[in-house]
Amino acid sequence: MNLLRWELKKIFQQKTIYIVAVVMLAFFTTNALGREDRTMSREVYREWAGPITTEKMDKAKKLYDDISKTMPEVEEGRFEDLSDRERVEYSMSEMLAYGKNSTNSAKAQIAQIEKRIIKAVSAGDDALVNKLKLEKQMYSQVQVNTFAYHDGPQEIVDTVNTFGLVFSGLLLVVGLAGIYSSERSSGVENYMLSAKNGREKVMRAKMYASFLYALSVVAVWELYSVSMWTYLYGADGWNLPLQYSFKYYFSPYSMTLAEYHGIQMGIHVLGALALAGVIVIVSMISRSSMIALFGAGVVFGLPVFIESMLGMDQEWVNNLLTYSLTNIMKVEGLFEKFKSVSLFGMPVIAPYVGIVVAVIVLGLAIYLARFLIVRKEVV
Repeated sequence: MNLLRWELKKIFQQKTIYIVAVVMLAFFTTNALGREDRTMSREVYREWAGPITTEKMDKAKKLYDDISKTMPEVEEGRFEDLSDRERVEYSMSEMLAYGKNSTNSAKAQIAQIEKRIIKAVSAGDDALVNKLKLEKQMYSQVQVNTFAYHDGPQEIVDTVNTFGLVFSGLLLVVGLAGIYSSERSSGVENYMLSAKNGREKVMRAKMYASFLYALSVVAVWELYSVSMWTYLYGADGWNLPLQYSFKYYFSPYSMTLAEYHGIQMGIHVLGALALAGVIVIVSMISRSSMIALFGAGVVFGLPVFIESMLGMDQEWVNNLLTYSLTNIMKVEGLFEKFKSVSLFGMPVIAPYVGIVVAVIVLGLAIYLARFLIVRKEVV
């Protein structure tokens, strides 16, 4: 326990992590507070909240048409003649239609899948048939039949994919890259390695400290994100279907925004723990803190770089990188569309694959750390 406290102290004594954290939180705060005021949106949306009925859709369409008649013919500057309330009512009517269309989109997907199933059966491709049947079953459960104001939950969910990912990645790289390499540079490592019975204890303390640090990093930005967006936009809408978040319009997963965010954070934490373990290994094998910092940065940033350079034209690259630690932490790619991996002819959906990959990487990192430390020689 004393070793663990000592390793935690060394991590949290690094001034760099606080500088990076403060700069990033300041950027996040400036961006959030710079958004337009949505008080009117909350008021209007609450008047229309509840089940999506035919009567409500007809009423919204009439409202949309009435407002459209008062707008200028030219597309550019079309909202200039509208009051604030009319602008919100106009966008709210579109959002209602968006929700209804999401269910229709799921039905259209089912129709396309059924055609593909017939072809797959004719071709005798049992693995594809199983995959398509699972996809059809998932889409059949998608029901976007309720409506509410949901800017707060939507922003919180989206923060995981953007600010949260960068915050976790940078703080883990900066905070953990020197966990071994700095001791090598200072010569302290030789004293640690001289105690053959104690080197494993030190290794475990470093690994556990890195995990606790990772959990702390994620907790900081998640609490800040939830507090900020709830303060600005309220907590309405957590019970809405996931499809109300634009990125998940074609998602086959039937769950609320609250359910998704819980799963989202669980996967992000698992990916962060695995990344922390990998960074410890990078630090262990690096000759200097600078090399360790660069190596850890490559581990985190390389998938993003490859995607941006090759992903647009190479679909197989995107499919492979979906299960990189960076994209597992990002989470969204596991849920945006139906993705699966065939295992003995049976489909395993992307979220499960991502979880398994993260667990395997985490386990390998712990095993490799022990393997390396017991064989490390004193210089």
